[in-house]
This record gives sequence, C-alpha cells and structure tokens, in this order.
Amino acid sequence: MKYFGNKKEVAIEYELKEDTWGYLNFWVNGYNICKYNEKLSYEGNLYYIVDWLCTKLEYYLGYDAFPLPVKGDTSLELIDSANKYENENFLEEELWYTSKRRWVLNHCWFVARGDGILPCIYLRRKDLFLEISWDNMFWKEKGIIFDSMRNVYLTDLMGFINLLYQFLSSIIDDLEKNAGEDQVQELRRQLIIFDI
Repeated sequence: MKYFGNKKEVAIEYELKEDTWGYLNFWVNGYNICKYNEKLSYEGNLYYIVDWLCTKLEYYLGYDAFPLPVKGDTSLELIDSANKYENENFLEEELWYTSKRRWVLNHCWFVARGDGILPCIYLRRKDLFLEISWDNMFWKEKGIIFDSMRNVYLTDLMGFINLLYQFLSSIIDDLEKNAGEDQVQELRRQLIIFDI
C-alpha cells in the first residue's frame, strides 16, 4: 500500500488493484477509521472518493460556514442541533433541511462510498485547522461496527493540505495508468488549485 502522512496524527494509505477498484485506510490520531468488524480497510471504487475529495475541496478547505443558526463547536454538534428543528410550516422545515443536506454533501465523503462500506467522515476548516469528525451510527444499525464509531480531531490545515496533495497526485497518476487519461482529466485539473 502507498502511504502518506503520520498515523499518529493523520495519514492516508491506498492500494489500487485493477481499474479504479482498491483499498483505502484513513488514519486519524492513531486509529484507522476505515477499519470495521474483521475488515482492515475500505474496499471499493476509489475513483468516487478521489472525485469527491477533488470536487468538494473548495468547501471543506475553504470558508464554507454551517448555514443554519444552531449552536455547536464541531460538525457533529452542529448537525445534531440542526436535526432537532421542527416547524409547522412545511416550506420553512423543507428549506431548513435542504440547507443542512447541501452542507453535508459538501463536507461529508459518505456519498462517495459506491458499493463499499465507507466511514461517515466530515471535513471542515476551522481557522488554521482542519476538523476531521466521524459518526458511524448509520452502519451500527446494519451490524457493522467500526473500531472508532464517533469522534473529532483537529489537525494543522497546511499539513493536511500537503498530505492531501501528495495523496491525490499519487492516486490520480495510478488511476490514469489503470483507467485511462479521459477518466482522470478533470481530477487532474482540480489539482491546479494547490499552489504547492
């Protein structure tokens, strides 16, 4: 497996098997948060994850504040607070939850899981830090228990950006070898935003 970062802080490792299929581990504060039951890593179509990381980076690395007037210090607290909203006016309630869903889609890579069992991880900038938080209660209801079910970790933003760039550059090169240039052309274009 190719490895980037420091497992005691934040690290990503992956192995591409064929085409876009492969294995992924995401280490945060000493935990492999992709590890569940007897599986040691996520297994699935890595293209979906890479595509999400590339197309949504302006949101999770940028200044995309939580859009609703709720209290909370972490992504998990903000989402939990937003989920308690009720309003007799259907339109108001629909607007509220549409706003929340849009933010979640831009900050949580869960939508990139494809056919695999991917942990529900949120990425959010907090000043000079990146907050990584995860909540896998969705999977627990299906009998899938991750080694770390729910937690939050702050890491240095610039350190994370460097790690992300190294990982994305490497896996996009590998995807190009396996799947062809056409499939990764847009992903490679997204890397231009990194001025590293």
